[in-house]
Amino acid sequence: MKKSLLFLIAVVFVAAISSCKKTYVTPDSTNTNTTVFRTIKANAWVLDQAEGAYKAELSVPQLDQQYNDNGAILVYISYGSVSNAPVYEQIPEVYQGASFSFYHTDGKVVIFSQTPGGNPATPPNQDVLIKIVLIDSNKSNG
Repeated sequence: MKKSLLFLIAVVFVAAISSCKKTYVTPDSTNTNTTVFRTIKANAWVLDQAEGAYKAELSVPQLDQQYNDNGAILVYISYGSVSNAPVYEQIPEVYQGASFSFYHTDGKVVIFSQTPGGNPATPPNQDVLIKIVLIDSNKSNG
C-alpha cells in the first residue's frame, strides 16, 4: 500500500514537472519617456497677484495632450551643483523659505514660488536649472 501510494505521488510529481512551461517575457524596449532641460533666468520670475506667487512659464513643446491625459509629468529644480554635476530636487519643494509648485498644460509648465503660508516669496536671485520628465502611459479602462 505504501509503495503504490509512493509510486502514485511520484507519477503525479513527474507529470506536474513535465507539464510546466517556462515563458519568457521580453519588456518593450521602446522608451517613450522624454526628459527636457530648461533654465529659468533670475529675472524671468513674474509676480502673479492672483496666485499670490512669483511664476515662471517654460515652453515644453513635447508636452502634448497624450501626456496630459494619460501620462505623468515630474519636475525637478537645481540651485547648484556638486562636483560640477547639477543636484536636482523634485517639486513640490521648500528651499530657503520658498515653496515651489507647478502646473502643466499642453506645451508648457508653470512654476510658482511662494512662502509656505501662501504669500509671494522672494524669487531665486540666481539662474535655476529645471528638469522636466514626461512619462508616457496608455489609458486603461480596467
